[in-house]
Amino acid sequence: MVMPRLEIALEEGFDGEPVVVAIDGEVVLDEPAVRTRQQIGLAASIVVDAPRRCRVEARIAASGSVAGLDVDVTRTPHVWISHGPGGLTATAGAAAHRYA
Repeated sequence: MVMPRLEIALEEGFDGEPVVVAIDGEVVLDEPAVRTRQQIGLAASIVVDAPRRCRVEARIAASGSVAGLDVDVTRTPHVWISHGPGGLTATAGAAAHRYA
């Protein structure tokens, strides 16, 4: 069975923090120092095979900030994670963001 592809992008507000992203509890990204490139608004991105329905969760261990959401990858194959004053936020959508 072919699994759908899920793009996960770490976007605005990262300033050298270690970030871990997991799908259904399995770590798919573990970066020690994520930093947003201000010119394009992107810190990191990955594309992974994922179950049709899954939970995507991002965590900054040092601050305890966590954001997660349940995704139907066939409908919303893109997840964007940002870091702001209130912590991490995660959203999903059908159309990919374009980075300069």
